[in-house]
Amino acid sequence: MLTLIKYLSAALIHANSLKKKYNIKLLIFYDNHFIKIKKFFYNTIQLISFRNKFYKFSYSKKFLKQFFYNQINYKDIIFCSDENFINKLHFYKILPLQKKIELNYDGIGYVYDLQHIYYSRNFSKGDRDFRDKTFLDILNSYRKVLVNSNYIKKMIYKKYKNFNSKIYVIPFFPYPEEKLLFDNTNSVKIYNIKNSFFLISNQFWKHKNHKIAFEAFKRFLKYNDNFVLVCTGRTEDRRFPNYFSDLKKKYSDLIKKNKIIILGEIPKIHQINLLKKCTALIQPTLYEGGPGGFSTYEAIAYGVPVILSNIEVNKEIKNENVYFFKSNNSYQLTKLMLNRIETLNTNLTKKNLIIKGDLNKKKLGDFLLKLFN
Repeated sequence: MLTLIKYLSAALIHANSLKKKYNIKLLIFYDNHFIKIKKFFYNTIQLISFRNKFYKFSYSKKFLKQFFYNQINYKDIIFCSDENFINKLHFYKILPLQKKIELNYDGIGYVYDLQHIYYSRNFSKGDRDFRDKTFLDILNSYRKVLVNSNYIKKMIYKKYKNFNSKIYVIPFFPYPEEKLLFDNTNSVKIYNIKNSFFLISNQFWKHKNHKIAFEAFKRFLKYNDNFVLVCTGRTEDRRFPNYFSDLKKKYSDLIKKNKIIILGEIPKIHQINLLKKCTALIQPTLYEGGPGGFSTYEAIAYGVPVILSNIEVNKEIKNENVYFFKSNNSYQLTKLMLNRIETLNTNLTKKNLIIKGDLNKKKLGDFLLKLFN
């Protein structure tokens, strides 16, 4: 969500700077000391009671300032720890809102995905009911609601049918962050990657479908042993706590030989530099709220080819450097990797990526400005 906010905000500020129509601020909720103490005691009680529902602590101000660095000016960021504070700011519009908030002005809602419906086994009944209630509250509280894809828009009308808001799809306009585009951090050396490599940048959640990529890559190595597969992203999935350990056990021989390299969660600057150096991003996902997930968005923004599962939402991407394979078909993925390793090249210079990115940034910003009217 933070990454989405970063890209929306930067695009909005960029487009607005050309028209000077609004005074735009980035509002960030964070935990003050009082809230942190409350969460600490609540989590302690939950732990003692052998329950698995815990409150997460939000990011620190220092982290958030670093995260938005070079995209958004510090003076345009407002930190708050109290939802009631929002109404005191007298905004003209506020977006994107992920829950119902009583506002004295107009808010624009946001529904990220409907995974709880189409992968219901990933959620408890309580979680599914909570999501349904939250999304219906959003759809009935705000006149306008944002979603990440035409697929999600269609599914919302199919699932919820009657609601008050009008749904708008955030257009797919990837653009690079110049600071990261020109950064020369040698992530390959930092993580001791000695071969050409494919990259997967996903959390190790079951629906992200690493197992198909691992299976395909194991077969790929029989034909070309000069590659490795690098994976970044958190390894925990509370819904399927054994998924990662089972995956590691099954492919332990390749992991021990450093043919599959699992880095876990790494700094963003390192992840983007690995992305820029890889032969291609592999995105085997079985479900996304937006086309390709954010790793695909970033790959296209930085001129990196993508080998992508052909689920419905992903096919909304129209780009010559995206190559589709049938989801859950590891043979097709292996074949595509083998066929494309010599030709996967976007031939886009940094200058071209900036020109194309600035155009996309303006288009995305203009879309958001029009949404205000």
